[in-house]
Amino acid sequence: MIDKNHLINACENLYKSALGVSINARIMDTIERFSMLEIIKKGAIIGLSGGADSVLLLIFMRKLSLDLNFSLKAIHVNHMIRGDEADEDEKFSSELCKTLHVDFESFKVNIPLVAKEDKIGLEEAARIARYRIFESESNNGELAVITAHNSTDNFETVIFNLVRGSGTLGLCGIAPVRENIVRPLIGVTKKEILEALDENKIPYVTDSTNFSTEYSRNYIRHEIIPKLTLLRESCEDVVLRATQNLRIDSDYLEAQAISYYNEAVQNGKIALDFLQKLHPAILTRVIKIMIS
Repeated sequence: MIDKNHLINACENLYKSALGVSINARIMDTIERFSMLEIIKKGAIIGLSGGADSVLLLIFMRKLSLDLNFSLKAIHVNHMIRGDEADEDEKFSSELCKTLHVDFESFKVNIPLVAKEDKIGLEEAARIARYRIFESESNNGELAVITAHNSTDNFETVIFNLVRGSGTLGLCGIAPVRENIVRPLIGVTKKEILEALDENKIPYVTDSTNFSTEYSRNYIRHEIIPKLTLLRESCEDVVLRATQNLRIDSDYLEAQAISYYNEAVQNGKIALDFLQKLHPAILTRVIKIMIS
């Protein structure tokens, strides 16, 4: 059970604390740098698992919604993977939103069954299900979808994509903005999020599966990243800057590819001679556009 008075006071203390001020400054910098406000001010839904990242994001986005007067609704997806524990997470998320006066809606999806039927992993099935719900609840893109991905998630994603042999786009990590999806916490570390919540005694839930190294991302989180930080303590910040630089290059190449595609394909005909003269970096992107 959430103590309403304690939570309200804890949130106020979070806003005023040194770490809270620092996190808020970076959230606002990210929102401004990537023009997120233009998307958010039309109204937003926020993914709320009940975990530390989404709880902290909800607290700051709630304040921003009150300051700037845009609608905010929390969406919780119960994946039905962890039985009673998942049900408790759903209950916690509901109580949290009730206490903070944020609209809330939850959905249940039998992810183990979906994963089996579609012959994909649990993580992938859960991700697909979440984003389908987000898309529907955002009125098919009219509202912003705010997710709690942070710089640590970005670090994990880059390593995951690197060992899979991904190209430039995969090494760009998690996009701060993708269509109507925005990620204001992308410049904040997981460590800072946990410290801010614990310092102010703000409750959150912990997914027990996060500690199992059977999942690829968990193995990267618990085994690989700690060893990399021994080489360079600030490697997470370095990777974040690298992905931002790579994304600038990738965006330019993608724009060039679209331009060349429009020139190479006209009236249903493909100018092969023109394509053969293109640099491989552009040609591969043009071919991907054709395939899509």
